[in-house]
Amino acid sequence: MAVLLLCIGTHAQDISSFNLNSRNGLPSDHIYSMTVDRSGYLWICTDRGVVKYNGYECKQFSMATGLPSEDVWGLTEDLTGKLWLSFSSDEIGFIYNDKYTKAITPGMKGPIFPHHVSRYDSGIIFCNPFYNDKRHETIFMNRNDTMYSYPITHIPFRKPKDSFPPIPTISINFDKKIYVMLWDSIYALEGMENILKGHPEKITARTIHLKPVRMLEMAGKYLMFPMKGHLVNHSTGGISDDLELYSIGKGTFSKVSLSKLGIDEPIEYAGYNNSRPDHQNTLQVYTRHHVAKFEITDTGITGSSVFDIRRLTSKRVDKDRVTAYSEGTIWDTCLSTNASGVFMLGSASRYKPLPLELDGFKVAGTINDKDAVWWNGATRILLIIRDGRIMHRHYIPVTTQITDILSVNKDTILLAGSENLYLYGKDMISAPQGDYYYLKNIKAIERGKDSTTLCITRVGAYDPDLQKGKEGWQKVFIDVDRYDNIVYDNMRNLMWAYNHKKILLYNRKTTSFLYNTDIPGLKGKIEKICIDARHGNVFIKSMDMILNYDPGTRRSARIFPNLNTRKVGIDICKNTLVVYGEFGVMFALITGKGTLSEPIIYHNTKKTFYKKHWDHSITAGKMILQTDNGPFQITIPDEGEFAHVEKGAYAPRHKLLMTYGNTTRHLRHNDTLGMTQNDRTLHLDIVNPMGNGNVTYWYKLPDDSLWRSTAEGEMTMPDRYTPDNYYELCMYYADDAWKGNVVKMHVYIVPHWWQTKTMRTMIWVSVILLAISVIVLSIVITRRMVLRATQKKQLQMEMELKAIYAQINPHFIFNTLTSALLLVSKNKMDEAYTHISKFSKLLRSYLRSSRNKYILLTDEIDNLRNYTELQQTRFKDRFACDIIVDAELEHTNMKIPSLLIQPFVENAINHGMLHSAVIGHLTIEFRNVAEKNMIQCIVTDNGIGREQARENKMNSTTTLDSYGNLLIKDLVSIFNKYEDMKIEIAYEDKRPPETGTAVIISITNPPRE
Repeated sequence: MAVLLLCIGTHAQDISSFNLNSRNGLPSDHIYSMTVDRSGYLWICTDRGVVKYNGYECKQFSMATGLPSEDVWGLTEDLTGKLWLSFSSDEIGFIYNDKYTKAITPGMKGPIFPHHVSRYDSGIIFCNPFYNDKRHETIFMNRNDTMYSYPITHIPFRKPKDSFPPIPTISINFDKKIYVMLWDSIYALEGMENILKGHPEKITARTIHLKPVRMLEMAGKYLMFPMKGHLVNHSTGGISDDLELYSIGKGTFSKVSLSKLGIDEPIEYAGYNNSRPDHQNTLQVYTRHHVAKFEITDTGITGSSVFDIRRLTSKRVDKDRVTAYSEGTIWDTCLSTNASGVFMLGSASRYKPLPLELDGFKVAGTINDKDAVWWNGATRILLIIRDGRIMHRHYIPVTTQITDILSVNKDTILLAGSENLYLYGKDMISAPQGDYYYLKNIKAIERGKDSTTLCITRVGAYDPDLQKGKEGWQKVFIDVDRYDNIVYDNMRNLMWAYNHKKILLYNRKTTSFLYNTDIPGLKGKIEKICIDARHGNVFIKSMDMILNYDPGTRRSARIFPNLNTRKVGIDICKNTLVVYGEFGVMFALITGKGTLSEPIIYHNTKKTFYKKHWDHSITAGKMILQTDNGPFQITIPDEGEFAHVEKGAYAPRHKLLMTYGNTTRHLRHNDTLGMTQNDRTLHLDIVNPMGNGNVTYWYKLPDDSLWRSTAEGEMTMPDRYTPDNYYELCMYYADDAWKGNVVKMHVYIVPHWWQTKTMRTMIWVSVILLAISVIVLSIVITRRMVLRATQKKQLQMEMELKAIYAQINPHFIFNTLTSALLLVSKNKMDEAYTHISKFSKLLRSYLRSSRNKYILLTDEIDNLRNYTELQQTRFKDRFACDIIVDAELEHTNMKIPSLLIQPFVENAINHGMLHSAVIGHLTIEFRNVAEKNMIQCIVTDNGIGREQARENKMNSTTTLDSYGNLLIKDLVSIFNKYEDMKIEIAYEDKRPPETGTAVIISITNPPRE
């Protein structure tokens, strides 16, 4: 069996770690086990309850929150996300959505003491040493929230003669196989699903090994693990350092001794993560101070690694015992002990504590990139530190604060103070003589390569020539603005003096100004400017960001967007950008103009090393960071170290979680959530092992212009967002050190069935169809009613018309037959024949017309022509007749009422022209008045006129009424009453000396064929 050992001894380099314990969130320092659930939360089992940890705060589950026992030694997550608790009690239950629920255990009595807990299908399976208050090993399985049990003793094993039932050793693995070591044999139980089906009698025990098991020769309690075709067995309680492997396929044993792997401690216990299938072949062996990890393959143990807990820097745990070890999750590597809580392990410690007392000191500057100058204004002590050691310590007899230094030569430096300038060198201190107003409150001083010296004071910026004394200050006044600091740009030979909103760019040839609003992308006040000498990159730090600014192109790019820059500072060491803060220290190699390498971070995980930093200095590739926990020295990485940095790995790994309803899920970019109208609130949470300080969640609703914040992570979609629509939410998290990327998600407001677009369309269509149906029905009913009324009117009209026509026709026939009889009596047979022949033709036409209300105008004109010809025959050409028709009416399809014109023609002949002494002249004219949709028929004669006709009627001895006039009045009245038309009759008498009458018959809205 091949064994590969990677052993890290107790004298290896210490590693950094964060210790989660009873002083910062845990209810107890006694830890049994740890589990990382599918959402990423770290669950910690203690003797005082269970803790759910997200990297910021601990949420405790105890008897106060419903647990029957607080001594919880294990958690197992099933495929539905339920976390089943292992504790000694009369019940078993699970935590789901932060709520404990008791499982149903029908028919079960006595205590439950779960062990060998593992997943099985969508639930769990475990063993219990008691069954109905008796000592029997029992297998428990669950379906949903109900547990089913079956005693092992009910399974038919091969039992030796005269033997007492021992306590079996049981193990369960991921392939749903249960192995039992009983008496001197090993069995594999098959058909365990029959417990859930209600047929446990179908469970069978297949013999794996019948020979006496060598492992039973070892004293103590045994644990057995089925892994990759092997059964791994060991004793517990610190008895032996041996592991034994039994090959199920080959039936052979092999042994591994931890003493041969460099561990001189006996095995306390062993185990594997039974809730993670990806770890089913990794066995972890625990001794007092070590964790050994073994990979089990078909050939045996093929590799191992060892961790010594005495390497922890945050606390010496020589007397502690390791209880759990987890790696490979979002939490990287975590380790717990029985007395010190949980340790979150980092890389080898990069923070070297310095035995220096720097309280009250501030950095005044550096000398030739070798020495750092620290000044204490209260004690007036000046320290020169090199490589973490104090090289010189001097008392400076000045009453001013030293704010900056400038190297004059190798032996002398210029000290800039709040009241004066001082030359210091070889234990000598001197100041320019005289009272120089311009030397008051000097903040910074810098010299360029062309001897340009820029000094900023409370009254402005100067380029002084100290050799000329007071006169040298007066002539070099540059700007009245007060600036905070100066940085020299070697590439452009420029001095950059700046305050929070303005930058002075100066050398002795040119002076220009740059404002913060001129820098694209810059938000907030300018806090620090650093310029690298090799490539000329300008790094500008504001409260909200760090920019890489190119003065030539006036373009800028934001760097490290996931870093919360509110409490960080920046500096440059040669060609390395240094960013420092409460999160730790970050280094990025400046690889060219506008380009940086992937950064290297030395984390100050959860402020393990320090909580606050005061000042820093960088010399000779080393950084001294003064903190509330004393000074630390940090070695800046060389260029070769940056080549192995993983891309995009500088930001901490985290999971942004969203809980809605009863579901918690990892929120990813462009995810979609269906939100009901009854619950418009969702909750955000984050799992961030590197979480620092307090976390705040920022979000934007669809119509927001500014970001909203919530510390609780609760977001509510207002009612103004209507159902059956998608809305975009933007969100990110920020703590004291880090910020997450903006995550966009789409929220779909789930409509009620009647609010869906389909249903709304159907409802609208139904409403429209209903309205149309109502309208159509109303129209049909109305039309029927109108039709009935119309029919009734038509019937009434027809009856009235028939009555009138019945009177008109005999009247016409009587007059015509009278003329025929007169011709016969005078023996004018030929004329009588012609007259009767024309009469019969005209009579047929009138009879047809009398059956219809209307007649075509052209037919009526033909009838009138026949009628006048018949009358001319009767009266022997006593009159002449002209029928005049407008051209538009010659081929028209207009209709007029039947028998309407003929009575007027008859009156003109009989009562007008026949009584006249002159030859009569009858004119019948049809006019088209298109603009009024009207036909006019004008019947004109040159007879005696209406007045003379009335006199003749009165002088007549026989008073006869003109039936024709009366019938015409009734006919016009009927048409005006029942039809959508208007008939008007007008009479015009000719003025003397002319005689005769004109009758104007106007028909408006005549119907068409």
